[in-house]
Amino acid sequence: MKTNSVNSQGRQLQNLRRTLWTIFGGIAITIVLCGVLSVPAFRLMRGLPQLAPPPSSPPSNPFPLLVIGLVALIGVVGVTCLVIYHIFKHRLEKEDGLFL
Repeated sequence: MKTNSVNSQGRQLQNLRRTLWTIFGGIAITIVLCGVLSVPAFRLMRGLPQLAPPPSSPPSNPFPLLVIGLVALIGVVGVTCLVIYHIFKHRLEKEDGLFL
């Protein structure tokens, strides 16, 4: 009886891992593509003549900030997926312990 529950728990965790990796990959690829597509927009905006100077001058090179922001956002998504996995794992282990 215990072998079936452990096998079932392993299968559920494997499916959860696969699902979370798919979600993480989809969100990370979307973030990277949005970042790559925003680079030409930044270059275009910097090349256009401005009618009035902006109230506060932007940083001279926004690309490092963009890259740092995108990496931080991907990190937050990864940590969120990891926390979700560990919550489900803990609940499955706790549920398995009830029937011992």
